[in-house]
Amino acid sequence: MSKTLRLAGICLLAAVSLATSQRASAHDHGRARAENAPLVIGHRGGATGYLPDHTLENYALGIAMGADYVEPDLVATKDGVLIARHEPNLIATTNVASLPQFASRRRTAVIDGVPEVGFFASDFTLAEIKTLRAIQPLADRDQSFNGRFEIPTLEEVIAFVKRKSAGEPVRQRT
Repeated sequence: MSKTLRLAGICLLAAVSLATSQRASAHDHGRARAENAPLVIGHRGGATGYLPDHTLENYALGIAMGADYVEPDLVATKDGVLIARHEPNLIATTNVASLPQFASRRRTAVIDGVPEVGFFASDFTLAEIKTLRAIQPLADRDQSFNGRFEIPTLEEVIAFVKRKSAGEPVRQRT
């Protein structure tokens, strides 16, 4: 299931990227993108060393830092909503482990052939996911933003990218 959702995410990213690119090129005032200019794709949002992965705030900073596109990874909730998370186990990227109301949801699941202990998106409804907050998964990253940002849905990410691309292009091209 994880690989299927990633494929769906890639397809949706391509669709959003195409729409973003078409909108952005309409605002380039005739300036063409240099053929050898690098294309910058914001992995996990684009600013993961600065802000928790897969948050709208991370996507915004990634775009501000020069990402042409943002790349959301997707997992499904219990009620079938796609949310922006890199992996289905929420233990390292959200505050779920610190919330006593969800303690009974801790379990072992096999992900890509490997047993993992944690809290899995497929065991939570979207309403429950919206009570969680994103955290930095690595200790050497800035932890000061932990717990401040929501977990966005795919629809929220798409709406955000559309808003960002409706005016000026994400990055001016010469």
